[in-house]
Amino acid sequence: MFDFPLNPIDYLHRAGRTARGGADRDRSGKSEGQRRGVRPGNGRVTALVAKRDRVLAMAIENAVRNGEPIDGLSSRKSDYLPGGRLGAGSSGSRGGGGGGGDG
Repeated sequence: MFDFPLNPIDYLHRAGRTARGGADRDRSGKSEGQRRGVRPGNGRVTALVAKRDRVLAMAIENAVRNGEPIDGLSSRKSDYLPGGRLGAGSSGSRGGGGGGGDG
């Protein structure tokens, strides 16, 4: 079991390693996923998120759903508040994911 990554780039690399985990090919040239009928590029990442990781996890989820890049996201709630680095009204608004709670 691993903790949720501390930044979006580490999350991306971990998700990529997970997706490639079953990519070993047999003699026919098919991967484990292909043998089970899973098409390439249709992977799914599931992460257990602690309260302290919720801001970054929600920002990543929103960015992925909207087809936006995740490299500039933050784990700091204050970055998503109005006037914050990524908050409403800022020129670099991405993701979102204050998600309430404490931070």
